[in-house]
Amino acid sequence: MAKGPAVSICIPTYNGAEFLAETLASANAQTFDSIEIVLSDSGSTDGTLDIIRAFQSRFPIRRLPPPPHGMVANWNYCIAHANGQYVKFLFQDDLLSPGCVSNLVSLADEDPGIGLVFSPRKLLISDEARGHPFCQKMERESSDLHLGWASLSRIQDGRSLLADPGLVSRGSLNKIGEPSNILLRRDTLLKVGGFDPRLRQVVDLEMWWRILGQAKVGFVDAPLASFRVHPKQMSVANSDPLQVIAELKRFAEIALQADYSVAFTETTRHMLHRMRRKNLCFEYLYLQYRKPVHWLRSCLGLYENESWRVLFNSSLNRKQ
Repeated sequence: MAKGPAVSICIPTYNGAEFLAETLASANAQTFDSIEIVLSDSGSTDGTLDIIRAFQSRFPIRRLPPPPHGMVANWNYCIAHANGQYVKFLFQDDLLSPGCVSNLVSLADEDPGIGLVFSPRKLLISDEARGHPFCQKMERESSDLHLGWASLSRIQDGRSLLADPGLVSRGSLNKIGEPSNILLRRDTLLKVGGFDPRLRQVVDLEMWWRILGQAKVGFVDAPLASFRVHPKQMSVANSDPLQVIAELKRFAEIALQADYSVAFTETTRHMLHRMRRKNLCFEYLYLQYRKPVHWLRSCLGLYENESWRVLFNSSLNRKQ
């Protein structure tokens, strides 16, 4: 029986023609030999398929049949069709350094208990992103994510990171990063289940926490991937403030109810409870106007003895 590839590089795409050729070239340039490239397109209309066909004439790319609708469904579809011992996501606008897969696999092979290996990544800031407010925010908050951990080792139990005092109180909430700079053991993915389709902005973070609760984590202290920041990326498309606040509330609720929550410090637990209780209406207005709550109440015509709950509930229902 033929042995399958060690690593499946999974590339979910949708209208990614602008950067996809660079992305595919970086996948093909890997120094690691035992790789399959699995590509799943969600119905692109911008020339993405022409780029894929051009690259298929030069090196093997396994293009999957059309996936279920939706970003997260496409990610899970890639996992379901991956044959490798490890799954390495590569998003259509990101890049891998030539030694990325080799370095991540080398560490993962040291201990079968490792379910996730990550590394720092570089930021590629497009010219258009430099004048875009959300992209500017991403650039400020997305550098050197791993420095937010109070303690980070080359190999450590995932629950020690869930117990890290900096888990939610230092730096970015996602201190591991995006899927493009991460290697996942496929058996671990099958054990914890797929990405949660109820989420968009923190769907990767929710998965990382689930894996931390079940497996060891490896860290390679070298930038092995590049995360591109530009106005057309999915993080920008999913950045509606009210929806983000609602998603963070849902994420906090999921985390507090999970089995791994026993590892949380009291500070982490307290901050997640605060996140879960956030008032979407006033949070949204604050993000829009940067004004204190008493000013917002006044503008909304609410007196001190009047409740904001009716307004809050109607606002939430309209968004959902």
